[in-house]
Amino acid sequence: MVAQQVTASYQMFRYYRFQILGMFALFAVIGVVLVAAAAGGAISLHPLWFVVSWLVGVVVLGYFALLRFCYRLELADGVVHWYAPLRSGWVSVAEVRGARPLFNHSSRWSSFVEVIDLADHRPLLVLVFNRLGRQRYGQSYDPYEYANRDDVAWFLYQLEKLTPDAPMRME
Repeated sequence: MVAQQVTASYQMFRYYRFQILGMFALFAVIGVVLVAAAAGGAISLHPLWFVVSWLVGVVVLGYFALLRFCYRLELADGVVHWYAPLRSGWVSVAEVRGARPLFNHSSRWSSFVEVIDLADHRPLLVLVFNRLGRQRYGQSYDPYEYANRDDVAWFLYQLEKLTPDAPMRME
């Protein structure tokens, strides 16, 4: 098997995957304890709405945080490899249709999720935290600057070179 040449990559901080898995394991345990306490009579039925909303919140946020939000991307040999805490996959560069902020709001201060639109699949949702951290500490986040090549903008810049017809937002 031939080793793939990684053109660009993006990754959240080192232990992000373990942090998210641990947090949601704790949230699930708290949910089970709340349900057991409500069923056993230790909690009155008045905060039942809290127990239900807690469980709904854990399920919805867990779906996105564990299965949909990518914490690592790699661009290698015309393929985008993506990694979420509980699953991973790959998609051909030819299927990329562009990138945009989650709510089409182009502010450096509010967009922490980039959406990479794909032709035949659900879009990739990528958490972005490097951008605001660089501004907070007075560092440049110019995507063309060598020191910032771990930023998602550098990844999108490299992806755009392979897909000239797909618009990439690089602020």
